Amino acid sequence: MKKVLLFFGAFVLVVALFFTSTAEAQSFREVKVVSGSSLVIKEKATTNSRTLATLTRGDFVTVYSAGNGWSYVQAKDKKGYVATSFLATPKSSIKIASSKGGLVVKEAASRSAKTVATLQYSMIVEDFGAVNDEWSFVQYGNVTGYVVTSFIGTPNTKAQVTKENVSLRNIASPSGAVKGTLPAGTKVAVHSAIAGWSFVSNGNNKGYVETVKLQNVEANKVAYAKDYLPACPKTYTFKNTHVQNGERSTEYKVSTCEFRDSGRWIEDVDDKYSLTANYYTLRGPEMHIQQYEGQTLYKFPLHTGKSWTHRAYVEDYVTQYVISVNETVTTPAGTFFDVIKIRTTADYSVSYVYLAPYIGKVKSELYTNHNGQTYSGVSELYSMY
Repeated sequence: MKKVLLFFGAFVLVVALFFTSTAEAQSFREVKVVSGSSLVIKEKATTNSRTLATLTRGDFVTVYSAGNGWSYVQAKDKKGYVATSFLATPKSSIKIASSKGGLVVKEAASRSAKTVATLQYSMIVEDFGAVNDEWSFVQYGNVTGYVVTSFIGTPNTKAQVTKENVSLRNIASPSGAVKGTLPAGTKVAVHSAIAGWSFVSNGNNKGYVETVKLQNVEANKVAYAKDYLPACPKTYTFKNTHVQNGERSTEYKVSTCEFRDSGRWIEDVDDKYSLTANYYTLRGPEMHIQQYEGQTLYKFPLHTGKSWTHRAYVEDYVTQYVISVNETVTTPAGTFFDVIKIRTTADYSVSYVYLAPYIGKVKSELYTNHNGQTYSGVSELYSMY
């Protein structure tokens, strides 16, 4: 009898979670924001059609479909057509329903407004921002609307790895629309787990996956190293942006296997994850940095707060300091986890380098100010193949 009751309770929970119909879930709706000073909602997709409402800059809309320069949207209780060119994609953050009584989603930012849905405790929503001191506009699957800001919070995350290729769905259900896919061995941030589903993110890729398709990072350590260890020949392209005395310029630099290894770091003394053992000859257990053919190489253990000084040029010395060993860095080439951030200071400059496991440098920054001349430069990994 106890098993029956447990099953029935789980079934009720699943029904409550997956209130979105299969038909609706398969067509994922998007949230947009009005980018112009004003925008009218038309009854039909023509300029001479009847005006249903007027929106202002910053108002949120839910897009059902788009084509021929028009989008069919809903804004609060109004549905109609707007000019697509006046809509933009807003920034969002991942939040969790923190009200144990359920997260009530309203059609408008008012407690007396129509209730769109009630989401379960610990469900993940995308928060597109506050609309006033009390309300925020959120989305779960095809449910969009306004919630009391104090009823959503920042979730605690943990890192896991996909055991196999997974589909990212817009709701915690196999009937949800597929937002994207992640290959096996991808490291993800897990924000919440409920009813057999986990909400994960990897850079701009985010959605629900089946929890059984995830595993702890340590269990997949060898596969993770193999997947992220490039093999020669390989091409890295960096996007370099410079600002010198107020003048901005951008260039792309292509590096091949011969030059790309500056900043590659090795986790194990036996070099079992290094590209080639003879390329990284690290002499002595206490040596944490050395110059090898003009390139800076790092050897573990590196930890937050570690610092050292070394000769960078014939007469000049620089000081390097480990700021963090678990940064998450997103560049045009993708999102990288467990990134080491190192600061280097010299007489007139400060620079930062970001080193990703088994990849090497994925980003660097340089700032100088000397004799009235200023310079700043940012280099980001743009692509690798």
